Amino acid sequence: MYYIDYGLDNKLSSALDHLNSVLAKIRTGRASASFVEDIQVSAYGSKMPINQLATISIPEPRQITISVWDQNIVDDVVNAIVASNLGVTPIRDGNNIRLNFPPLTEERRKEIAKLVSQEGENTKVTIRNIRREAIKFVETKGKEENISEELIDKNIEEIEKIVKNYISKVDDIIKSKIDDIMHV
Repeated sequence: MYYIDYGLDNKLSSALDHLNSVLAKIRTGRASASFVEDIQVSAYGSKMPINQLATISIPEPRQITISVWDQNIVDDVVNAIVASNLGVTPIRDGNNIRLNFPPLTEERRKEIAKLVSQEGENTKVTIRNIRREAIKFVETKGKEENISEELIDKNIEEIEKIVKNYISKVDDIIKSKIDDIMHV
């Protein structure tokens, strides 16, 4: 079958990657390095993410330990964490910083689950927009190149099948994240 290439898989994969990166930063009741690794710290005359200034580890399910490599910037890292509104107070111990995350209340879990669902819906809207653009592209390109209506329809069916698969993946990702949030 002739397939008019729109780069559909790359665009849909990018939408899924974006969803995964957004969800990685959402608390589930377990500590994750992704909560802090991208926090920008003013150090050495520029802004740098924490993961370029320290080692981040998870010694316990609700604790993050940050071992800053340079003692002179530990206060800068602490200040950046406080400014990030992470919702925890950093505890300094020499070159190490501990972040203890309290357990989530049932009400907070439900709020976070709604946020996760909303991110899933936003991703589905993005996927549907990509589908609409791909179909428009196929129809336009098909007419320009005098491709038969039957072949254009087969391309559109293939697009629909691929999009349905990606929407199913979004549903699976969201369900898994909500299960993590509600059953920690």
